[in-house]
Amino acid sequence: ADPDKVLMWKALWASKGKPAIGIAWTGGVKETAALYRRWNHEQMAQIMRTIPAHWVSLQYKDASEEIAEFKAKYPDIDLVQYKGATLSQDYDDTAALVASLDRVVAMQSTAVHIAGALGVKCAAGIPKTSQWRYGSKGDSMPWYGSVKLFRQERFGHWDVSGIQGWLRD
Repeated sequence: ADPDKVLMWKALWASKGKPAIGIAWTGGVKETAALYRRWNHEQMAQIMRTIPAHWVSLQYKDASEEIAEFKAKYPDIDLVQYKGATLSQDYDDTAALVASLDRVVAMQSTAVHIAGALGVKCAAGIPKTSQWRYGSKGDSMPWYGSVKLFRQERFGHWDVSGIQGWLRD
């Protein structure tokens, strides 16, 4: 990641006076089982209320409308989208944003891989049937030491308590 861009983001986070944590609550497209790779607003709020933080959207599509809906339900949660970083044509903009964050919480998605590649601590939500990259058991990936996997125990139900505990550590 561009070190100057990372410093720019870190300066912004310092002005917030609380940790800056990236969040990606969906992952994939129809062909890669996006239907199963999603936390709903209630699950997001459970995760995000664990610690006071400046939550940064890492959605790779414009999430403005969904964030507005979320904030209408949960006005106490500080969730922001920085379009210049996540919707840019230059993925280094996203890399600099992620590299500057204190942590990342993400559904199985590209956000997990960029955080892992940059060594940023990341909690990854893995659906019951995941892609081969995540293996079939365990809480780690062989190529990303900073990523911890939180596996869905049964279809249709996400228990986010493990992620909440990870955030408190």
